[in-house]
Amino acid sequence: MKVAAALAACALAATALACGQPPGAPGGGQAPSASGGAAASGPPAAGVPEQPAPGPADTRRPGTIRMAARLDQLTRNLDPTKNAFANIERAAIIRATLAATTNAHERRALTMGLADQILKAGNTQEALDTVMPLLKPDPKAMDDPSDAEVKEFIGLCYLRMGEQENCIGHHGVESCLLPIRGSGVHVAQRGSREAIKWYKEILADNPADLSTRWLLNIAAMTVGDYPAKVPPGQLIPPKTFDSEYDIKRFTDVAPRAGLAIVSHAGGGIMEDFDGDGLLDIMASSMGLRDQLHLFHNNGDGTFTERSEAAGLAGEVGGLNIVHADYDNDGHPDVLVLRGGWMQKGGVYP
Repeated sequence: MKVAAALAACALAATALACGQPPGAPGGGQAPSASGGAAASGPPAAGVPEQPAPGPADTRRPGTIRMAARLDQLTRNLDPTKNAFANIERAAIIRATLAATTNAHERRALTMGLADQILKAGNTQEALDTVMPLLKPDPKAMDDPSDAEVKEFIGLCYLRMGEQENCIGHHGVESCLLPIRGSGVHVAQRGSREAIKWYKEILADNPADLSTRWLLNIAAMTVGDYPAKVPPGQLIPPKTFDSEYDIKRFTDVAPRAGLAIVSHAGGGIMEDFDGDGLLDIMASSMGLRDQLHLFHNNGDGTFTERSEAAGLAGEVGGLNIVHADYDNDGHPDVLVLRGGWMQKGGVYP
């Protein structure tokens, strides 16, 4: 059974336990490569408590305060069985199901699903600790997930560890830009080195595994071993990364411009929001609690965060944002689109 299928089985088995938020679980989950979550579902806004009038230091308008309260309530009351990105809560459900399960085959599938949710929540070492015992055969269980699937997941965990310790922990202007080279090569190499070891083992058993072959080459790039130290039979030739037309290499200018924030997928807008003739930047992120950011253009190639000063505190989420003067008052407005990719869990204002 694949990891996704195992997780689906977990969700079905846990439905009786998961009609509401797991006891003691923190609100909100995580999205695929980091530490936040995504759009949430929940009860109608009718139950949102009245918010007090903003204090002297609160620049938000009453409508913004009400929206922030509504978004917070939706996150706190989300149904994790309907939201694939509520990974912390989904992991809690699987743990409860696992504790009540005695069937060896079901326990293996549940354990794999649990490790998957933990990894997506950003807790890489815990995911590794959870999945490693599956490499020890259980005579009472079917080979599902298979050793190959478990090893693939372990390799993915270590590759994610390398990303967390370098692309986030030691981010540079060449981080994560293919082909990875220069300052993009990892400083902390334990994650990618371990991933390479596992990927080589997988390919020794199945040389035709193209997904693992690709990841092996990427992992080798991150430690400076590409192409010289990639096994010839598994090497993806450097010319593969050549373009038909040389548009030159892009440079990440966000760090020196004051725009290097860690976030998930989201939208971006360039607009002169304060009327000073310079284009400012607004950026959203789909995470359950990811703050909407407004950056003021300083006019010298740098930007300053002005989100709170602009009265945006509590405005979270948003896979996309679109701006226009929607009410024809001469001022730019912003439409924040939340709930993308959430399916039934994406009922979100």
